[in-house]
Amino acid sequence: ISGNPQSWRGIQEIIRREADCACLYISVGKNDVRFWILKATGAIHFTKKTVSLEANAKSGLVPDLDEFFKESFRNHAVLLDHDAEDLRTNLHLCYKIIIAPVASLLKRPEIIIVPDSCMYQVPFAALADEGGKYLSETCRIRMVPSLSTLKCVQNSPPDYHSQTGVLIVGDPEVGAVIYKGRRRNITPSLCARKEAEMIGRLLGVTPLIGNSATKHAVLQAINSVSLIHIAAHGDAKRGEIALSPEHPILFPPFPREEDYLLTMADISKTRLRAKLVVLSCSHSARGQIRTEGVIGIARAFLGSGARSVLAARWALDHIATEQFMACFYKHLFRGESASESLHMARNWMRHNGFDKVSQWAPFMLMGDNVTFDFENWPVPTAPQEPEVE
Repeated sequence: ISGNPQSWRGIQEIIRREADCACLYISVGKNDVRFWILKATGAIHFTKKTVSLEANAKSGLVPDLDEFFKESFRNHAVLLDHDAEDLRTNLHLCYKIIIAPVASLLKRPEIIIVPDSCMYQVPFAALADEGGKYLSETCRIRMVPSLSTLKCVQNSPPDYHSQTGVLIVGDPEVGAVIYKGRRRNITPSLCARKEAEMIGRLLGVTPLIGNSATKHAVLQAINSVSLIHIAAHGDAKRGEIALSPEHPILFPPFPREEDYLLTMADISKTRLRAKLVVLSCSHSARGQIRTEGVIGIARAFLGSGARSVLAARWALDHIATEQFMACFYKHLFRGESASESLHMARNWMRHNGFDKVSQWAPFMLMGDNVTFDFENWPVPTAPQEPEVE
């Protein structure tokens, strides 16, 4: 954030267009955190907090703050029970460092968070106060890589993004392929298939499933639809997505990455008109941490024109994800916004047997808060609301 008055006026204009929101910009130093809270009224608050961390139990060294945030959730996946206590400790400590100092200024229905590079690993929705109450219980949360990204989304012409059309991809048949120089067998996912079929029934469209979910077919359809949903395996480092090779028998001895892996480079070459991209793939929010944020597949979708992206921070519990998506789309189909639908799905999961953080909190919403007018979509069959078990 610049001290230039022109920059401040531009920032205020961006935030004014986000009604009923507070924008939290966080910057992390070696041993301090700086906060800017921007409100639609034009008010801007700044505060700085010095933080003293305890020495690492293994190394005996006191970590820098950026190192602490990078390491706290670096390897977070579908957690085993014996990891639960460490996770709760980290979630509470992170809340104490980055939310508690400004909590009184964030009393809005929705918070837009612009995190410093190292903060992208933090699952903000799951940060818990001293009473164990999660941040996402008190407000809706979405992320933007930068205020300039939010401005670009806001300034998109009204007719730029497609208003109808869906691409649903589920359980691509990948099989034996070359991945990172070695042969690997990527197995099918029944839950991803059921998830895609469930959304297809809701919206009255036929999903691309199994060997029809090829990289070629996806790239052909991806730039003309309003809603994209992909349920597939994702790369643990950059979130890139494994799709079905076009004709696996034609690739001796096995298909290589360029034949089946949907990469950031592939997405950057497209001009997306989607209002919402849902990446129901493990690690789809992951990427290389740089000064400008995390550079991965989710950011590539946003950078190529998608107005909003829902992506996963870590490995997914497939049964929980199927239930999560059923609830998310139930609300989205009723005309609620993506942010509201995400908020309601998280709450439903916590109160219906999926109360582990790894089950209800993997997804983050990046970009705009979009809505759909599904009632006026031309659908070939009568849509059916998904059953939430």
